[in-house]
Formats: sequence, C-alpha cells, structure tokens
Amino acid sequence: VSDRRDPRAPAVWQSSPESRAMLAVRVMRRGGVRAAACPALLHARAKHAVPAWATLDPDAMSAASPAAGQSLVGGEWSSTTATADVIDPLNGEVMAKVPDVQESELGPYIERMRGCPRTGLHNPLKNPERYSMLGAVCAKAAEEMRKPDVNYFFARLIQRLT
Repeated sequence: VSDRRDPRAPAVWQSSPESRAMLAVRVMRRGGVRAAACPALLHARAKHAVPAWATLDPDAMSAASPAAGQSLVGGEWSSTTATADVIDPLNGEVMAKVPDVQESELGPYIERMRGCPRTGLHNPLKNPERYSMLGAVCAKAAEEMRKPDVNYFFARLIQRLT
C-alpha cells in the first residue's frame, strides 16, 4: 500500500479534518457568512462537558473503563446477574456492558406486563393526561437538545454505538 497522496486531488481534501474546518470558516468569512450559522464548525474541536444527568462519557468508553447499562422495570433501575459485551468497532475491545436478562430474572418483567392494560398505558383516548404529559416531555427533550453539550453528547454516543 502506497503512503503517497493522490496528486490529482486538491490539497485541502488530503489535509486533516481540523484544517478543512478552518478553511471552511475562512471561506464563510470571505463570503460574508457568520460562523454562528454553522455551529458544528464552532464546536468541532471544543471540549464538551458531560451533562450532569449522564451516566457515561462517550469519549471515555474503553476496555479500561467500560460503560455499564441497567434495566428499567416498574420505574426502578436494576442490574442483572449476566451482562453482554458491546464491542468497539474501531479497536475490537469491550466498550460497554449491557444487561443480559436470564430466564430466572424474568419475573418482574412478566409481572409488569400483566399489570398493563390491553390498550396500553399511553393510549391517548383512554389516558389523555398521560398523552399530554408525554408531549411535554418530548418538548423538554427537544429544548435540552439545543444545548451544545447535550447535542454533542448524543452525537458522540450515536457515533460510538453505530
């Protein structure tokens, strides 16, 4: 495999992502476009804080410090006896451990399913208050996603897990 660059490609395509981002900012300034119009460029290299409610740091997940998942049953977070490994596709190491619910641990899940009405808990015709409350939750989540640190957190988490 050759280590040489393709002489036909423009030099900027062969440069680092950081230099391409800086070039884009310069081009935007020349064209009269404010850098604020492209927040991704402004935050491309900034260090972002992990949101206070987050239980993991997507940039720190590694074999030395894997993220740990939990199960949510009846509004309570719980651990399981067994876990499944989530492998980092970039290096093949374990980056997270998620619950692997065994047959002997299914009791609380089955109990919660039996307690759920046939039409569901979130049926807008039978439980309009719950439906409105979930709409407010979605609006609050969208508001939260406008924050650069939260936006970065989810973008990095998606990048790491896909």
